[in-house]
Amino acid sequence: MKKFSKKLKKGFTLVELVVVIAIIAILSAASVATYFGVTTSARKTTGKAEAQQVMDVIRVAALDESDDSIRAVQSADKYALSFDKTGTDFKELSVLKALLAKNGVDVATDGTTAPRIEQVDVASNADTDGTMAKLKYVTAYYSYTIDFSNFTVGNAE
Repeated sequence: MKKFSKKLKKGFTLVELVVVIAIIAILSAASVATYFGVTTSARKTTGKAEAQQVMDVIRVAALDESDDSIRAVQSADKYALSFDKTGTDFKELSVLKALLAKNGVDVATDGTTAPRIEQVDVASNADTDGTMAKLKYVTAYYSYTIDFSNFTVGNAE
């Protein structure tokens, strides 16, 4: 008869190692998918909050009667931004950029860097040089349309 030795086996079998690696891979895949969903949602929420802040700064400045460089003009329950021309090289976006920078919000207007603002809708008006009904706020990942007709920020595009 064979004698059974009570020798302890050292190490793990190949099957045990494969099972553990498979479990770790499944858990990693699930957590990575959840992580990317959370970061996407966070980017959208952050971008919309920043666009809301831009809109609020512009709205307060437009409704402030002590400064005439930018005004909110109302017609038929809709608003638009109206600008006073101060020179021949007047740019509405430059006025908005300066206003936002004065209030601690840094944006670009050159079209290459983010965050930036872009003009969406301009309509001529007889008594002003132009009115702006919409503005686009662009982040590194998404863009948001700020509608001055009812002071709202649209969803991420």
